[in-house]
Amino acid sequence: MLAARAGHIAVVKALLDAGAAVNSKNKFLCTALHQASLEGHIEVLTMLLDAGADIAAREEHGCTPLMGVSQGGHLAAVQLLVERGALINTSNDNGETALSRAIHYKRTDVIKYLISKAAINFKFK
Repeated sequence: MLAARAGHIAVVKALLDAGAAVNSKNKFLCTALHQASLEGHIEVLTMLLDAGADIAAREEHGCTPLMGVSQGGHLAAVQLLVERGALINTSNDNGETALSRAIHYKRTDVIKYLISKAAINFKFK
């Protein structure tokens, strides 16, 4: 997880090649995919996903990797996760989504992208 968070591609590859469990969780229920997402490390994210990382994994508060990468404003990483099947409208324990986190942190490019991809239903009374 530390190697994923730091973007150490060679270390992550070596660990995966040695049989590291790609979906292991720490005490906060975070996976290596969560950790790589926080920093937007595209190559590490790709390696982890190719190795079978759970794109819908939830940490202790129900956050998914897409929520973390959206909060950080890493557009290319957001696009990768969405293209690989991350669900845009999933909410965490506080009702936050990837889009609401991007809005809170003013990640304009991510906001525009997520809106373009989301199936948002509005109900008017």
